[in-house]
Amino acid sequence: MSAFYFVNRKAGWSFRAVLRPKSKFLGNSAASIAEGNGVLRFTETGEEYNITFPSYYVRGLLLGTMRMEIAGDVVVSCPQLKLEMTGTFKNRGYFSGENNSVEAKISSMEKKETLYKITGRWDRELKIEDKKNKSTRLFLAVESEKAQSYTPLTVQPESQQQWYESRKLWAHVTKGIRSQNQEMAGQHKAKLEDGQRAGKKERELNGNEFKPVLFTNCDNVEDSKSLNWQFKFARDEPYAPGSPDEEAYDQTLRNIVEQHPGEIGIGQELAAELKNA
Repeated sequence: MSAFYFVNRKAGWSFRAVLRPKSKFLGNSAASIAEGNGVLRFTETGEEYNITFPSYYVRGLLLGTMRMEIAGDVVVSCPQLKLEMTGTFKNRGYFSGENNSVEAKISSMEKKETLYKITGRWDRELKIEDKKNKSTRLFLAVESEKAQSYTPLTVQPESQQQWYESRKLWAHVTKGIRSQNQEMAGQHKAKLEDGQRAGKKERELNGNEFKPVLFTNCDNVEDSKSLNWQFKFARDEPYAPGSPDEEAYDQTLRNIVEQHPGEIGIGQELAAELKNA
């Protein structure tokens, strides 16, 4: 399970999400079914958009060319506006269809009537049709949008990363996937997963409960069963540069990084190997 919290208080938005993927093997393909949801909030308007996620498939595991696909139903709803979007990610079938296709409709939650229809490809262009006046216009041109707003991800070189950081931890798996060396990727993936199981067993034997540093379970249930996790230091209100309160909050976040540089729930044997690698 993974919990996320993204915020840009200068721009006035925040996004929190929880994902619990479940694997399914389907003969020549495998699927990762994404349980959970996200909430996108805009500070100025108070609008909150509840979002579910599609599933991810790997096709051609045994026969044919291996490829990734996004498929399945999604829902985006806004209680404040009384609007809901229901959509489906589709891919090419045996005889018809097109890869990376999207079909969706935006409806009134009160009147249950369709207001808009969205069609196209999520990797190219999406068009939106106004059902009232039957007009259609361009809704999203992916390449054009990327040219205007895309910002490359900035990441420290692997040599400067800590041993427990995701990119470094999964570096051999990534290398295997990119070089199409499935045996290499599978061996290192299994090694990390076995290390996680060993860590869980060691904690149980020692009576130690693993508690996340940054997120808290807001449900009165076992951690593994909860899909309601909140960032303990979330702050969504407008950014106030220069204020003593803002500076104190910044220092709180710095202290978290310094006092809790990172932790990963794996067994001692694998942890020692990775630290000394």
